[in-house]
Amino acid sequence: MYMRVRWLARLLLFLSAGSFVVSVAGCGRMYQLITGRPRGGVRVVVQVKPLPGGSLDAATLNAVETVFERRGKMISGASYVRVTRRGRDTFVVDVGGTKNLRRARNVFGATGSLEFYHLKTVNDVAARGRNKFAGWIMSVSDDNDYSFTDTRKPGSPPVTDPAEIKKLVIGENTQPILTGRDLVPGKNTVQHSGQSASVLVALTFTPQAQSRFAEFTRRNVHEFLAVTLDGRILTAPRINEAIPGNPVIEGKFTVDEAQELVDLLNTGEMPAAPKVVSARVLP
Repeated sequence: MYMRVRWLARLLLFLSAGSFVVSVAGCGRMYQLITGRPRGGVRVVVQVKPLPGGSLDAATLNAVETVFERRGKMISGASYVRVTRRGRDTFVVDVGGTKNLRRARNVFGATGSLEFYHLKTVNDVAARGRNKFAGWIMSVSDDNDYSFTDTRKPGSPPVTDPAEIKKLVIGENTQPILTGRDLVPGKNTVQHSGQSASVLVALTFTPQAQSRFAEFTRRNVHEFLAVTLDGRILTAPRINEAIPGNPVIEGKFTVDEAQELVDLLNTGEMPAAPKVVSARVLP
């Protein structure tokens, strides 16, 4: 009896001063280690919908939960991540140790779908592209917003809405050359350009994707390539030469924006479409 009491006292001391992980059916799943009693953090409520052609079956919902866990761990200062299901299509995500609501909204509200498209009928305002008689002229603002003017309809307003750009400029049924599923998880990084002092996102493709990308760039030198995230163009550079290795994305990123993008790519694409319902700081 004395030995049992002493063992129990040691266990209680360990739990009060040490680290532990909790998993209780019906109460959500808690990930990462918690030291002592968790205090502070953020709570984000997210509703998910099926992707086109998909469904919210058990496998999809489990995968969504896993992606939320991974993304929560990537938030700077996170001490714990707890993911709880509420009903059929809603998740409550608690992240301890941070009060950065903007970051939490961005991380949990993005699908993280990266796609590469060939802009076959596009030239830029400087006419640097190979297609001198392009149907669309591309321009980009100081805020990195892309617009396209139809050369066949003089006086028509530029197309700026991402959904309209996909439908009219890229092509509604055009398939991407590569996607985020061709990346190696955990191997994408933030880099800094010594020459221009700009922030870069360095991608790491699988060997098979590297070969496809090298062949595509070899065949389409002096044409344009759009890199999109959740349908919005991040960058649309001219292909100056064949790229045999891994590319970098050079947009008008801040360090925080580049890190958010890297975190999304490294944790994988969300298998459903998320929408943040609410977000608040926890006491």
